[in-house]
Amino acid sequence: MRLFLVRGFDQTSMTEVAGACGIGRTTLFRYFPSKADLVWRAFDIHLRRLAELLLSQREDLPIATAVHLAVVQAFAEAVDEEQLWRRRFKVQHQTDILRSDLAVRWLAWAQTVADFVAERTGAHADDAVPAAVGGAVQATFAATLRTWFRTEDFSGDVVQRMHDALQPVCAAMDRLLEDHEHECASVNQR
Repeated sequence: MRLFLVRGFDQTSMTEVAGACGIGRTTLFRYFPSKADLVWRAFDIHLRRLAELLLSQREDLPIATAVHLAVVQAFAEAVDEEQLWRRRFKVQHQTDILRSDLAVRWLAWAQTVADFVAERTGAHADDAVPAAVGGAVQATFAATLRTWFRTEDFSGDVVQRMHDALQPVCAAMDRLLEDHEHECASVNQR
């Protein structure tokens, strides 16, 4: 990631990456079939972990509270001391191709949350309420990352900042989900 940040993603070859890592080009391609895979692998792992953590949440928790806990835990597990996650996020914004891939991945991230909400509510993941929860939580998560990305002096615990940013959004989503459940129950009683 340092090499991409210094030289630029497009200007850096896989041969240069392999050399910087002290491995052969063939070995690098065995694990990362493309240069973009070097950037996206951690995002994809994070997304799979988020899905696992969502599914492991207690059934008695309010839905958005469960989302909040899973998102913060997945983020805490992904962030590292060397700020590789932050560097990777910066690289993702360097080139048009990575930015367009990022949009697709953020949609998948929001969909992961919407799928969980739909499962818990009995709705379809594309229904307004699950999609709204997924979109709101994803937007808050990404906005917090963008603040971290553009702020050189982002002191303090970034995981705590993520928790704090998500807290009011998830509380509002819990109220939305409660109202939605009452509305659905009222319609079903008629």
